[in-house]
Amino acid sequence: MSSLHCALARPLIVAGVLDGKPIGPRVAEHRDACLRCQATEARARATGRSLRKLELVGADAPPGMTTAVVSQLDDPPPAARRPVGVTFALVVAMAGLVVFLRRMRRR
Repeated sequence: MSSLHCALARPLIVAGVLDGKPIGPRVAEHRDACLRCQATEARARATGRSLRKLELVGADAPPGMTTAVVSQLDDPPPAARRPVGVTFALVVAMAGLVVFLRRMRRR
């Protein structure tokens, strides 16, 4: 399955597991066919069990908070992804190294 489908389905799958929200038939069909989304569901179930063990008596999390926390854990934050500038700098450095080595070989 494409990552676009996963990106759309994952939050719904996690919400279905943690908040008890029903997922639609198309999302369920995608989940059943996609190993990545099945793994996401398994992690959400495990996280839900862990969170339930940590619950305090008389203190309930606001609706949707569990889903928000888990969705932040699933994907790396934008700062963790390699920015375009860093990639460009690496390409320029490699090109400079190639030019340098070719000049050294000519001598």
